[in-house]
Amino acid sequence: MVRPETLSLRPAAEGGTGSVPRAAFHGHSVDYEVETASGTLLVTVPGPDPQGLPAEGTNVTVAIDPGRAHVLTKS
Repeated sequence: MVRPETLSLRPAAEGGTGSVPRAAFHGHSVDYEVETASGTLLVTVPGPDPQGLPAEGTNVTVAIDPGRAHVLTKS
């Protein structure tokens, strides 16, 4: 499991991980839904650059920051 803040987006010219059907701008962050072949991912982009925000309908590539992802084990 990963938190939405550990994911990042960048536009993909063709293909990519999925597409953005919805985006909600909150000023200090943007929440995205990304439809993928495996289901819907939620992505939160903090401190967004308004000029570089993927618009709804954009194909995107999703990346995970491995330094912020943690594996939870059963104790």
